Amino acid sequence: MFKKSSTFCLCFFLFIAYLFANKGGQWKGSIKKEQGATVVKNTRKPLFDGNIIEFEEELVIPESDGKNYIFVNLSSLALDENGNIYVLDIKEANIKVFNERGKFLRSFGRKGEGPGELDIAVSLDNHRNEMAVVDAGNRRITFYSLNGEYQRSISTARFSIRDLQIDSYENIFCTINIFSDGPRRIELQKFDSNLNFIKVFDYMNTSMEKELAFFTAGPVFTILKGDLIAYGYPETDYEIKIYDNEGILIKRILKEYIPEKIPQEEIKFAKKGPKTPLKIYIPKYYAPYYCLFGDDDGRIITWARYNLIANIHYFDIFSPEGKYLTSTSLKADFGGSRRVWKNNKLYTIGKDEDGLPVVRVYRLKWKEMNAKPWLNPRSSQHGE
Repeated sequence: MFKKSSTFCLCFFLFIAYLFANKGGQWKGSIKKEQGATVVKNTRKPLFDGNIIEFEEELVIPESDGKNYIFVNLSSLALDENGNIYVLDIKEANIKVFNERGKFLRSFGRKGEGPGELDIAVSLDNHRNEMAVVDAGNRRITFYSLNGEYQRSISTARFSIRDLQIDSYENIFCTINIFSDGPRRIELQKFDSNLNFIKVFDYMNTSMEKELAFFTAGPVFTILKGDLIAYGYPETDYEIKIYDNEGILIKRILKEYIPEKIPQEEIKFAKKGPKTPLKIYIPKYYAPYYCLFGDDDGRIITWARYNLIANIHYFDIFSPEGKYLTSTSLKADFGGSRRVWKNNKLYTIGKDEDGLPVVRVYRLKWKEMNAKPWLNPRSSQHGE
């Protein structure tokens, strides 16, 4: 009887351990209110151990064979509601459009200074039936219909725009360089659809030194589901601030952070690349994270780290509530901050084996799809 009982207990505890190993343990963080905002504190340990996401490469545009190559130098991409992919080519000064299967549909824009023409087009974003392109060369934002017809332009001569995103109310959010006699200030500002100033949401001060920096992080933001604004300046702390659309801080998401030293081989690799008269600055440690993204299920994603030599990118994924769900990695040759997480896919700009620019689309396969409701696409916004 004792042996049978012991065997039963052992099997029972093994079964419980199996359930926890496959369903994730208990979240170890805390949630409380501080000065009117919800503060979500996460430990370094995610809710789910191991990699619970697989990236399945679904599409490469174009399938480069050296004959039908059509990209020159890609700087940004965006999607419309039908899944069509808009790719901004800074060298050719146009936008190329593909359907969700990678079939070329059309291109619009061309080099120049006239209406609808582009000079140094650095980023694009869309809202409903318009595509907005930040043209640093002509110092304006140019708007096109999704069919490529020129609509209007707004001068940015009084601004130095770093990034642009548009919410569902057609408000424009930008990070703006503010120059003065003191430290340079970078502000996250909200404008109406005609670029009339509404409000400063957040800001940071930075050095005016003329340096080429690697492995450093600047201010980043993204518009989340429900028109919430996620903002971070991950210099020394792992913190994501969530603002409502009126600029009120409603949530702070924190993650325990221990600085990680940048390996010497990566530092040497970075220094070998550029030939520039500028002084090269490389910190001792990786930043807490480098970019912010949101997906259409309300999750918050950070580009947490990357390995220059191995081309491995690490992402932290948080629930809409702010709980640290998992860390995942992807080996791929892509750069820049403009990636889109939508339709349970990751859309990126990268390079092929010959070093030519391509668009890669990865389908996300969640191993723990039924473990919690907020891991399931089409789940509730708050993930509770």
